[in-house]
Amino acid sequence: MPGDIVSVQVGQCGNEIGNEFWKRLCMEHAIGHDGYATSERCVPDQATTYFSMADGDRFVPRAVLIDLEPRVLNATKNSEFGQIFNIERVFHSPDGGGAGNNWATGYGAGWSGQSEVAEEILNLIQSEVEICDALDGFSLSHSIAGGTGSGLGSWVLEKLYDDFGQKSIITFSVFPSSGSDVVVQPYNATLTLERLIEFPEMVVILDNDAITRTAMTKMHIKNPTMGDVNAIIGRIMGGITAPIRFGSYSYGSLGSLAAHLGPVSPLHFVQCGLAPLTMPNSRVPQRTYPADLMQLLSRPDSIMTTPFNKFTAGQTDCLIAGAAIFQGPVKTSDVLEAMYTANTKASFGASLQPFNDIDPITTYPHAPSRSALLALNHSNFEKSLRRITEQYDKMFKNKAYINNFTKEEYFAEGLDRMAEAREKVEQLARAYADPWRFCSPVDGDAE
Repeated sequence: MPGDIVSVQVGQCGNEIGNEFWKRLCMEHAIGHDGYATSERCVPDQATTYFSMADGDRFVPRAVLIDLEPRVLNATKNSEFGQIFNIERVFHSPDGGGAGNNWATGYGAGWSGQSEVAEEILNLIQSEVEICDALDGFSLSHSIAGGTGSGLGSWVLEKLYDDFGQKSIITFSVFPSSGSDVVVQPYNATLTLERLIEFPEMVVILDNDAITRTAMTKMHIKNPTMGDVNAIIGRIMGGITAPIRFGSYSYGSLGSLAAHLGPVSPLHFVQCGLAPLTMPNSRVPQRTYPADLMQLLSRPDSIMTTPFNKFTAGQTDCLIAGAAIFQGPVKTSDVLEAMYTANTKASFGASLQPFNDIDPITTYPHAPSRSALLALNHSNFEKSLRRITEQYDKMFKNKAYINNFTKEEYFAEGLDRMAEAREKVEQLARAYADPWRFCSPVDGDAE
């Protein structure tokens, strides 16, 4: 049996996508809005990986909800699934002022030595850990562009690593949007990336721009709302955790999945695609046998991140690691045949390690329909990093909005910490640009 996983949701975005994740889990595990099993719950699973059991066989998410202002948390409490959460695991700052889209303000809310916020958040997490039978690890949901999710989320990530360093940590990280009105998001993203490089075992990249484009082109939603985008994100989060929740021969724990998709530290950033992508209750005829699903997912534009938009594999493109997670009634022979065909085509470039292509995972065989998620760790993530560093450099050269950061205690002695974060992101970009060189025992920098 896998161990227990505690989900920590930080900031507006982290809580909104976290809520979609729990909706997805309740649907798949046949758990009602009140936390009790529905009449459809008759299939053995490992729901207690993500849910604890209260009196009366009530399922309660192993979740800690955190924000520096109460609006989203209040909306969660009053939502369709609001009563499923343990309200003793919900925190918002007493002053309710938020972080003002400033990483330094969010980080300082926890980092400051006199912060009551820090003590209360850590107590909530510790309380949730104490009711776990066997802690496997943590998942953190947040944005890297705003203030609370990026700044306070960075501090929470550091503390999880410091206090539970032997446990697995993965993040679901929403990357900056091109149309965002957060003018300092290049600074916020760079400072957060420094922590994402160092602390988690795996980072699942959630790209709002690419997901919105997918909703328009493949799901034929003319004007996708954030609700539409977050619902797709919920599917990604549910899909990548399915082997843990429903069992898998090789990847039944958080650590085993992270080790496969992030075999070389710090190259542990994962991009995902889904198939099929249709509206709920769609009447469009579909073929969802493994061969059909892999045919869809082998198209680079199926991966919902900006680097895969109009992507064509070249000689320098490298598939560092990959996994195709199949749900529903599928035959092992059909899955293996579909994977052989997909790997032979090498649509995403050459593999980092010979014969280490995209690995198939089958789980949740009693799902009402067949679907698949493709998770790739790929060299073209460098493009996402370069977009952030180029925006950062342009702003930092003119010291644009830098006073927003220097007024905070964390930068009281200057901007050396910001320069260090920029350098670490640069090093990661170089590693992703040429993974073969990075992993070389002679020329590379891998430890």
